[in-house]
Amino acid sequence: MEAPKDDEDLNYWQAPTRDYYREEKASYDKMMAERFNEIAFFFNIAVFSIFMIFSCAILSTVMSSFLSVLLSIALSLTMLKVSKKAIKTFLRIIKK
Repeated sequence: MEAPKDDEDLNYWQAPTRDYYREEKASYDKMMAERFNEIAFFFNIAVFSIFMIFSCAILSTVMSSFLSVLLSIALSLTMLKVSKKAIKTFLRIIKK
């Protein structure tokens, strides 16, 4: 709903109703939920990348590079799945 541009239009302008405010709040809440989903997605990617870098660095000292990369990917996915619950809890705390 746009505000009137001229003084003459002010007589015909209808003030926002409760339904309008309710729709605006629902739209805002939906947008915030989408933002938190995006934050969670990119946070998961960042955590996976960090796990992969550390595990690859540690495993490359012990075995060949090819095997260390494959094992680091598997270990990173496992660690991400284990820590996923902690990430969700952290985002829930931020959301409040």
